[in-house]
Amino acid sequence: AVFKLVVGLALAYAFVGLSSAAPAMGGILGVTSGALFSAIYLIFYYKKKGDRDLKPTAASDKARAKEILKKIIFIAVPITLGSSVFTLTSTIDTLMVLRRLQSIGFDYMQTKTMFGYYSGYAITLFNLPANVIVGISISIVPAIGAALALKKHDTAADNIASSVRITWQLALPAGIGMAALSGPILKLLYPKADFIIPTIPSGYTARSLPSFLLSGGDATRLLTFLGVAIALVCLSMVTNSILQALGKVWKPVINMLIGGVAKVILNYFLVGIPELNIMGAPISTTVCYLLVTLLNLRDISRVLKPEYGFAAMIVKPFISAALMAFAAIKVYGALALSNSNAISVAAGIISAAVVYFAAMMILRGFSKKDIKLLPKGERIGNKFSKLFSE
Repeated sequence: AVFKLVVGLALAYAFVGLSSAAPAMGGILGVTSGALFSAIYLIFYYKKKGDRDLKPTAASDKARAKEILKKIIFIAVPITLGSSVFTLTSTIDTLMVLRRLQSIGFDYMQTKTMFGYYSGYAITLFNLPANVIVGISISIVPAIGAALALKKHDTAADNIASSVRITWQLALPAGIGMAALSGPILKLLYPKADFIIPTIPSGYTARSLPSFLLSGGDATRLLTFLGVAIALVCLSMVTNSILQALGKVWKPVINMLIGGVAKVILNYFLVGIPELNIMGAPISTTVCYLLVTLLNLRDISRVLKPEYGFAAMIVKPFISAALMAFAAIKVYGALALSNSNAISVAAGIISAAVVYFAAMMILRGFSKKDIKLLPKGERIGNKFSKLFSE
């Protein structure tokens, strides 16, 4: 990821002035080089520390290798299809949103600007926390597979509950924090954008709708609403992996397809409401991931019966996240008038993190058992054992 970032930015900067598309091409080359670097690193790592006695020799070993290959393909195909479901629905989504905005009276430039703010700015930041949080939470999944292989179903159920709890407890504050500071964060990252979009099509008389649903001419509300969905997308990705670990490799594909279809249908109707217009897109995205998450949790409970805990999943994280959001808004507001936006945003984010984790520690919202399943979790759990519940 670091290699991709450095190379992508360097090439994008180097290609400025060659053509209008050249900087974008440089950024894409950064993605490609990052994947290539990862592959080379894994090859060298394997040669240094991997098992060197894996080449099949006897006929029985070759037969077993073929059997393993078939199993890998059987697992890989649905995972690949699942990954492509949202790519396909997002493509359809894009075409539909643009056309629906034009169909209710917005001109081409207005439509292009509105969708650009949604897809280019809001969605980019929406995807950011998932890349970090899911990488942490997914590390618990091998423990689930190991417990199942040893027929320890109670242990597997406990590990599933831990994975879901940790994901939610990390993703919820990320989403609420993004929603609370959506405007300042967007202005920090994109200082030259004005984020002004039309409220309703020209010549149309608006009906009365709840104000939080309306874009109100301010595109930062798009990210505010998407903040709610950040925790859901993280949870849907982790529960996808859990279902795969349980051997239910086709369930995530079906559930994501259902969510994708729901997203497309909702977009058609919600974006077509003049008062909602582009705000219909984040609403449909939120509903989509909520549906996928609920379907995944239902399918997991049909195999095993993990106990998530109402207080650990709902009460303590929501109380902590509410206090965190209040602190972030107050700290940012207090500093914004006399400091730069960057300093104010940084102070708001730091105060939010401190308040959230302090509140969770006071409420004993983190479980020692959950923490120990994370990378370096054994050391953290032992060192700060008094701050965690059993």
